[in-house]
Amino acid sequence: MEKVKSITSFIYKVYNQYRKYVPGYASAALSFYLLILIVPATSILAMFSNFFHIDLNLLEKLLETYVQPEYSKMIVNVLNGHSASISSIVILGFSLYAVSRGVGNIYIISKDLFKTPHGKEETLLDYFKYVFKVTVLLLLSMMTVVFLLVSGPISRIFNRLYGIAILQYIIMYWLLVLFFLGVYMIVPKAHITFQEAYPGAIVGSSGIVIFYIFFKIYMHFANYENVYGPLASLVLLLFVFNWSSEVFYIGMYVTHIQYIRRLKHEKSNRHN
Repeated sequence: MEKVKSITSFIYKVYNQYRKYVPGYASAALSFYLLILIVPATSILAMFSNFFHIDLNLLEKLLETYVQPEYSKMIVNVLNGHSASISSIVILGFSLYAVSRGVGNIYIISKDLFKTPHGKEETLLDYFKYVFKVTVLLLLSMMTVVFLLVSGPISRIFNRLYGIAILQYIIMYWLLVLFFLGVYMIVPKAHITFQEAYPGAIVGSSGIVIFYIFFKIYMHFANYENVYGPLASLVLLLFVFNWSSEVFYIGMYVTHIQYIRRLKHEKSNRHN
């Protein structure tokens, strides 16, 4: 009984510490921004793929496997629907703005998680400049990864391995690790090392894969349309985004723990 009490007390303490940095509304806010940025982000990818004449069939296949049919169809249509034109510049501008709102939301949470020892006060202009820079850097990093995956020998290896069911989950897992690693290292203004970001990326990616498996099983038995009617698809998407955002922030909190340990270790070394 004492052991159960101590475990419960420890979990409660960790949860309170987590909520100190990541308030309850954070995942809901991020899920809203994910909802509004998914099409703009895809539009940017589509425009650049058309400009460089890159075939995105592999990416479309991944989307059709892991995303609900109605949403994967919408995203695939966006991927196939953009070509270089004058209107593309306007679309690019609005798309960058939409994506930057999501990045800004993550950055605000990261400022509490990764405080710099001697950080100066940030002005509104500093905030917008940094968020824009990080947004562009993240998009360029992701596009580079996507273009590497869908071109040349890597694409051929992917196509051969993709038919094996268990490998689909392994591929999904390591793509998520790569994505989380990039976000955890790039978004915070503080310097985050690979050793600090990697455990967080592992935890976050594992959480998403576990959630995805349970969600697929759950959807075999549940029918949202009976409860929400025509709004079922939107409710389902928000539900998925909300839980995914929570898992994302849990991974970021794990990175925060590693970051704090390094700062304490460096401080201890200076005193010695």
